[in-house]
Amino acid sequence: MDFGELERKVVAFRDARGWAKYHTPKNLAISAAVELGELLEHFQWGTDEEILELSENPTKREAIADEIEDVVIFLSQALPFERMQ
Repeated sequence: MDFGELERKVVAFRDARGWAKYHTPKNLAISAAVELGELLEHFQWGTDEEILELSENPTKREAIADEIEDVVIFLSQALPFERMQ
């Protein structure tokens, strides 16, 4: 999936729920920062070895991937990727 397709799916999801009015630049930036904080919690206080071991745990790997997806989704709405091309 390319970024344009991702953005179209996110917009369709957002619009189906009537959330467009909440997706202001301020709210999207705050939401991206919150999700980034949730991503960083997976690595906080871990040793380098413990962090490397996270990739070997399917549950942890999926949780980390979910947080990365959330960050990308909020950032894609704050600055649509078509503007970057």
